[in-house]
Amino acid sequence: MKPIKMDEIDSALRRRYPVVKQQQKEATQEKEEKSEFVARESPLTVLIENSLHIRAIYHIFVAIVVVLLCDTVIYDLVERGKISVGLGSVVHGFGDVRRALRIWLLQLLLALVVYPGIWIYAAGRRIINNKPGLCKIWAVLGSGGLFAIEATLFSLTCWDLGTKHLAIGSAVAVTCEMFRWAMKIYAAAVSLLPRCHNGTKPLPTFRHYLYFLFVPTLLYRDEYPRTKRIRWSVVVSHFLEVAAIIFYNCFIWERFIVPYWSEYGKEPKV
Repeated sequence: MKPIKMDEIDSALRRRYPVVKQQQKEATQEKEEKSEFVARESPLTVLIENSLHIRAIYHIFVAIVVVLLCDTVIYDLVERGKISVGLGSVVHGFGDVRRALRIWLLQLLLALVVYPGIWIYAAGRRIINNKPGLCKIWAVLGSGGLFAIEATLFSLTCWDLGTKHLAIGSAVAVTCEMFRWAMKIYAAAVSLLPRCHNGTKPLPTFRHYLYFLFVPTLLYRDEYPRTKRIRWSVVVSHFLEVAAIIFYNCFIWERFIVPYWSEYGKEPKV
């Protein structure tokens, strides 16, 4: 006899008893709605502060950056008579900032268009709430509008990047922002959809929606836990870490990769 697997039994029960599947779906939604944000440090910050091993690895990388920086400064002074420290690669990699900013503003505009769209969908849903057929048609139109905004976001960004070359750093930043806006738009639409249908909870204000677009999360809430004061020292330290990573990669590129590989393929083979 062929043994019966538990997965087969579970799938058969789900097909035979769709009510169980619906109950599980409702339980999952209820769990997501009850999830709350709490004020706490990120796991990486906790590891660096409490783990001696992680802190040692962090300090090793900091020491490598300092040693490579000193090596690059001495090499530039001896060989070229000036100090670049990867500035040329930074300027070249993040070139045409105005065009990148124009693309980003267009993406932001598409994300802001979603907010009045949600209000229009909620108003229409309240008018036809007692007509199931029209509710289904309205839901299809709302889904189509959301899909149109997402498709416009992707198509316009890809079209602009494809028509003319954009520096790699600026192109990567714009592309990452494109995916971030797309996830933000979808997350807001999914989180606010129950409010549009039942109307038990009012829709958020524009200030709440705008704050959600820039807060580092994909779960919409009307309020998020915030510190009593802005820790500018933490902001500056993280900004300096990002800048150090960029310069670290750039002066490795200029110091150890370009000099040895720029002439590759140009010399005749022996």
